[in-house]
Amino acid sequence: MPLSDADHQGSAGRFCGELRKSLGRPCLWAGLLSLGLWIPAGQAPAAIVGDAMGDTQRESVYHRNGELTLANFFHSYIDPLTGLPMPIVDTTGRDLIVGDVSIGEDPQASDQLTNQRFLVSDESVTLSIQLLGGMASYHNIFGFYTYQADENPQTADLELIPAFQLHEHPAGSMAEFTFEPGTYVGFYLATPTGKIYYSENARNADTPPNGLPTDHFLMFQTNAGLVMAMEDLDYVPSTGRLGDQDYQDMIVRVQTVQTTPADDEDGSPVPEPGTLAVLSALGLLGLAFRH
Repeated sequence: MPLSDADHQGSAGRFCGELRKSLGRPCLWAGLLSLGLWIPAGQAPAAIVGDAMGDTQRESVYHRNGELTLANFFHSYIDPLTGLPMPIVDTTGRDLIVGDVSIGEDPQASDQLTNQRFLVSDESVTLSIQLLGGMASYHNIFGFYTYQADENPQTADLELIPAFQLHEHPAGSMAEFTFEPGTYVGFYLATPTGKIYYSENARNADTPPNGLPTDHFLMFQTNAGLVMAMEDLDYVPSTGRLGDQDYQDMIVRVQTVQTTPADDEDGSPVPEPGTLAVLSALGLLGLAFRH
């Protein structure tokens, strides 16, 4: 039987209470997409702005026969808190074009964004991040890093802040973080093999012979906020691809939030469901180590 709104929030509060114990920090319930909480890009003032850093290239996506494709992941997504279908589509309700050349899609005509980092502009921003899932066998870690807008990105001292670890945190896990004006935010994916891949392509070490930096993050503006899909394998010279280049190894979504003083079962405030308020995309997360 489908849950009522009140039942859904109660279940989310219990989920958050358990997740708080496992993560050691607050989580956020972002609610059902059908509750109408998502504001399309451009309809609210943007306090965080995407920066493509000159990148105009969209990436080819591949898949092997019999595996769950990135497009199918989005189309068939199930809300892990309710078990209800929750397709991830563009902001008009259309299926996302991910750039899967295996089914004849043109990457340059896809819905991929080219943003690599995000500037928190004129006011502080609180963002929630949700782990949607991932098909990788690796216990990958997804997180973010920040540096000041007046710093040189090539020489900035980065602190890598973990948010989630695949297979250790369940799909649906959520957390929220606040960022101050004048801060650039980027994202990273760390694998158990010691590899670290960044949303800022120039930071990636697996540079192909043509010298163009590799792109391990695909980003999409959706009805669920900014969605990031990641590839966790190095560039392979013999194939010209990033491993299998299926970009479904780890997938997260990000959105802005508002909070209320309502308490969950352990007496801590439970944030209200969030609204999307960005120009073209946004993102973020939290723990820590230096790189």
